[in-house]
Amino acid sequence: MIAPGHAEPFSGHAAIVDRLLAFYEKRQQRILELLGAGPLTPGELAPKVFPHAREHQLYLTLSEVMGNLEVLEARRRVARSEREGRIRFEAV
Repeated sequence: MIAPGHAEPFSGHAAIVDRLLAFYEKRQQRILELLGAGPLTPGELAPKVFPHAREHQLYLTLSEVMGNLEVLEARRRVARSEREGRIRFEAV
């Protein structure tokens, strides 16, 4: 039984976790596909990953993209580099 602070208690958490992991795996695959065309900054990736996001959602979309990039980096699926003060990621 899970008792979250912002909703009613629920069970079946293993299935929810599995769905979330599958969701983020799909999102990370999309990021890798986009990086297949060459290195991009998180700011360049965000509108490609979230093409329908609105301007006021920029912080959220950048945070989401950056979090996924960090997971991919930890798994050695992307490499980070910095050039002229800009951080870029590329698929490896």
